[in-house]
Amino acid sequence: MVDCVGVDQARTASAACLQIATEKLGQTPVFWGRYFKAPGDTSPIQYQANLETQFFNNHNIKVLPVGRQTANVDTPDRRLGHQDGLNNAAAMIASFGAAHLAMMTEVAVFLDVEIDTPLNHVYYDGWSEGLIAGGRDSNVRFAPCIYGHHNDGTTWQELGKAISNGAVCGAAWIVFMESMNFPIGPWKSKFTGRNMPPDVRVAIAQRVLDFKDAQGRAYDFDLVNPAHQDWLLQRLILPKAAPVVGEIPMAFDATMQRVFNRGVPPTDFLAELVAWGRTAPDEIFEPNNVTDIYSNVVGVLGPWQGLQHRRAAMLEVMRVLAGFESSWNWNAGRDVGNPTSVTPDTIEAGAFQVSANSMNFGQELKDLVRRKVGSLDGNEFQAAMKHDHQLAMEYVARLLRRTVNHHGPVKRHEIDEWLRRDAVAEFRTLLDAIS
Repeated sequence: MVDCVGVDQARTASAACLQIATEKLGQTPVFWGRYFKAPGDTSPIQYQANLETQFFNNHNIKVLPVGRQTANVDTPDRRLGHQDGLNNAAAMIASFGAAHLAMMTEVAVFLDVEIDTPLNHVYYDGWSEGLIAGGRDSNVRFAPCIYGHHNDGTTWQELGKAISNGAVCGAAWIVFMESMNFPIGPWKSKFTGRNMPPDVRVAIAQRVLDFKDAQGRAYDFDLVNPAHQDWLLQRLILPKAAPVVGEIPMAFDATMQRVFNRGVPPTDFLAELVAWGRTAPDEIFEPNNVTDIYSNVVGVLGPWQGLQHRRAAMLEVMRVLAGFESSWNWNAGRDVGNPTSVTPDTIEAGAFQVSANSMNFGQELKDLVRRKVGSLDGNEFQAAMKHDHQLAMEYVARLLRRTVNHHGPVKRHEIDEWLRRDAVAEFRTLLDAIS
C-alpha cells in the first residue's frame, strides 16, 4: 500500500517547492498544510487564495487548514479562544467560499499548539466552539482538530479535560520525528502522544520538521495513519478552479483587497458580480440628474470615462458594500442591531441587506421585483434576495441609482475609504475580456 503523505509550509505554495517536496517524498503530496488566522491577512505565512487556489486545484492537492494563534493557546480565556475560532472560520470561508465548503461532509481544522506553549483546556473549549459557530450560518461544518508534539503531555492532558467538558476534537496531528529520514513511512503503532485521550484518532504524524532546500526554504513532511486516511481526506479542501465566465477564467487580484474588518471577498462572489456586470442593461449605468451613487463616489473613483468605466465602478461599489453589509453572505438575514427591522417589509435580506420597503424609492424597483418574484410581498422579497443572486445584484444597482440613503455605509461615506481605483481597472479588464 502506497503511503499517504503531505507537506506543510509557512510560506505561499509554489511550483518550485512542489518539485522539491515531490522529490523528497517520492510522490506528489496528497495535501499541503497552510495557516489560517483571520480574513484579510496578507502575510505569506497565511494562505493566500488569490495566489494559491489555482495552484492547488491544478495539481489536485488538498489544503490541510491549520488555525494559527500559537501565542494564545495556553491562555485560560474562553472568550479569546472563541474569537480566534470565529476568525479562523471566517478566514477559510473567505478563502474558499461558503458554498464550496458547505458541500463537504466536514472541514477539518487543526489548532497549532507548540510544545513551549502547551494547550489550556479553557482556551480549547472556546476555540472549538467558536470555530463550529463560525460556519453555522453558512452551513459549513467545521471539525476542530489539534496539532501538537507527541511528548507534550500537558497539551494532551488538557485536551482530555476539554473533551470531558463537552468540547469536540475530530483528530490529532502529532510531531513524531525519531529519524528525520526519507522515506517517512510506514505508519507505526507508536505514533501517538503521551496522555493522548483514548477517543481521539491520531490521523497524521509529522515525520520531518524544518527540512531546508538549497534556497533555504523550509518544509515539514507528514504521514497519514492508514486507519484514518478515508476520514481525513474527505475533510481536507480541494480548492475550486478559478471561476470562469464565458470562456475566460477569472483571475482576481486588486478586487481581492480587504474591506474594513470583513476580510476579502470570496472568488465565487466576484465571479458572479462580473458575470452580472457583463449582461446588465446599459440603462443601469447611464448618466442621470439624480443624486445617486455615481455623484456620491465621483471624488473617489471618478471622473467617469464612458459607460464601461461606470459599469466597472458600480461593480466596485457593490463589492465593498456587500462586504460592509454581510461579509458577502448571500444568505444574510435581519440586522439584529436595527430596531426598525421588525416587519416583513423592514427586515433586511441578502448580501446587500435590502428591505422590501426600499421598493418605494422607484416604480422600476417594484416592476423588477414583480416580474422576477411574482409579488411585492415582504417575505417573498426577502427569500428572493437571498436565493436569486442576479435579481439581488440588479436590484441593489438600480436602488443605488435612485438613492444613497438606504444603505448606511453609503450614506455616511463609510465605503469610500475601501473603494479602490485599481479594483475598478481590474473589473474593467475582466468586463472587456468577455465582452
